[in-house]
Amino acid sequence: MATAVAARIIAKLRLPARVEEMYDAGMLHDLGILVLDKYCPDELDQCILYAKDQKVPLVQAELVLLGCDHYDIAALLADKWAISETMQGAIFHHALDKPIDHFDEACIIAAADAIARQCGYDFLMEDEDPTIPKIAATFIDLGDDQVKAIRDLVTSEVELAIEAA
Repeated sequence: MATAVAARIIAKLRLPARVEEMYDAGMLHDLGILVLDKYCPDELDQCILYAKDQKVPLVQAELVLLGCDHYDIAALLADKWAISETMQGAIFHHALDKPIDHFDEACIIAAADAIARQCGYDFLMEDEDPTIPKIAATFIDLGDDQVKAIRDLVTSEVELAIEAA
């Protein structure tokens, strides 16, 4: 949810016509992890432990142990479900260094995901780098004060949602 809230805020500034789509994309940005958790929870746990032990990103651990990563899984679902281009961009939010379609969306989700981690909302890889990837930071072009304001809004909205639950 934190990533979705941050994505909505950033989209208001960078892709205003697609704000709600970006919120939805933020909600589903790690769809492949949800699938792994549902159908292969032990394997996902092994990947998380491997990533922490080796101090590598989760996707690298997935590739080593599973032969695919949660992007691959989500991409299969995206194709099967014929999900929107925005959602497809969300899936590849950590692959900004590769040529990808839907780059703008991927940058927003990458930045939103990093902001969510900066707020402390990262339950799988707590020690993953919370820095907004340079290429995403360049695209969203927000100053430190703006990013801080987004963090404050994200924290506030997530806390309100938790209280309401």
